[in-house]
Amino acid sequence: MSSIKLDNLTKKYGEIDVIKGVNIEIKSGEFVVIVGPSGCGKSTMLRMIAGLEKITNGNVLIDGKVVNDIEPAKRDVAMVFQSYALYPHLSVFENIAFGLKIAKLNKDLIKTKVSQVASALELSDQLNKLPKQLSGGQRQRVAIARAMVREPKVFLFDEPLSNLDAGLRVNTRIELAKLHQSISATMVYVTHDQVEALTLAEKIVVLNEGVVEQYGTPMELYFKPVNKFIAGFIGSPKMNFIDAKVVEVNKKGCKLNILDKVIDSYFSFRNVQCDQRLSLGIRPENLTVVSQRDCLFNGSVEIIEYLGEYNLIYIRIPQQELLCIKVDIKLSFNVSDDVCLGAQSENIHVFNEDGLSIYE
Repeated sequence: MSSIKLDNLTKKYGEIDVIKGVNIEIKSGEFVVIVGPSGCGKSTMLRMIAGLEKITNGNVLIDGKVVNDIEPAKRDVAMVFQSYALYPHLSVFENIAFGLKIAKLNKDLIKTKVSQVASALELSDQLNKLPKQLSGGQRQRVAIARAMVREPKVFLFDEPLSNLDAGLRVNTRIELAKLHQSISATMVYVTHDQVEALTLAEKIVVLNEGVVEQYGTPMELYFKPVNKFIAGFIGSPKMNFIDAKVVEVNKKGCKLNILDKVIDSYFSFRNVQCDQRLSLGIRPENLTVVSQRDCLFNGSVEIIEYLGEYNLIYIRIPQQELLCIKVDIKLSFNVSDDVCLGAQSENIHVFNEDGLSIYE
């Protein structure tokens, strides 16, 4: 197990800044997921840790040692790629053992190590097959086994599940979580899928245009997003945003104008001023159908998604994007139904005009 530190890490391609002064510390044995939209620099950052991309400025440290000028093969890291990168003419056994043979380990030790890893990943009965005879999930497990068998200090995963269908993604995700629990290795995992990030990670790095927007536990990012970007990116379905303006501030709290309607209720938001424009963030599970007395805004049902254990109802609000609410399947709605929506003030996130959270 090894710690990783990225110290003011920067990457430029010509005049284009791809990674912009990233500072992150990953403790030994942690499972850290780097997530963000396409093109934000996730894979580039991972490849810089692996030594596959040159660093423009800053340092990568593994166990406190700067590794900028150390060759990838000598960094004692193993990388699992999106494309599996298996040798098609070699058997599963030979693919897993390839790195050990290059290191010139004796045959008996190689056989023992490959057998142990194959057993852990349920590949023991596949060792004599060629990659083309395997399913996508099995091929990905072979790629992971090839990394595991080297017993590296650090595992790096570059969107390893993106080529799998939904069922295989779930199964392989579970296998990765079990793998981390069993060997307690340091793992850095890149994905654009925030559901994968939330379910796998001990810590999440949210990257946006080469900048770390927030670094913390899944629960910190979900319940305490530092800005509007994080709030909208983490969580599925994504958070709803509603425009508002402060019209009164006193000891009771603040009173809001929401969509040109002054709400009689006082909200317990702090650090706001009269006439300040806000964006209110409410997650679909916290936005509920209420009586007219508790109504924050009215709308009409436009789309209904039936998802088995719950339904997603999309409500058209004047001057707003569609708002999504997550409801119990026992509640019945029809398209064009008029509804009143509300939320508890403690479940409303508040963002200022710069998109920064002022939620307490």
